[in-house]
Amino acid sequence: MDRTFFINGKKYVAAPFSFNTICDMEELGVSVETLGQHPTSGIRAYLALSMGTSLKDAGNELEQHLISGGKLDSLIKAMTEEMND
Repeated sequence: MDRTFFINGKKYVAAPFSFNTICDMEELGVSVETLGQHPTSGIRAYLALSMGTSLKDAGNELEQHLISGGKLDSLIKAMTEEMND
C-alpha cells in the first residue's frame, strides 16, 4: 500500500525509503545521519524525491503550503513511516 500525503491540496505518493533514496538524498545535500540537525532540508529533499522535482520547486511548494496555513504533519508522518519500514 502506497503512503500518501497532501501539500497545497495535491496528493503525493511518499517515496519508498531504500538505499537508493538515501543516496538520492545525499546527492541533494542531505545526509540521513545528520537529518536531525537540518530537518527542514530533509523534508524539502524528501518532498522533491516524492514529487520527482527539484529542491527549488519542492521548497516553493512547501512555502506556499505553509503560508496558506498548511501543516507538515502528514508529510513528516509518511517520511518517518517509510524510513521505519
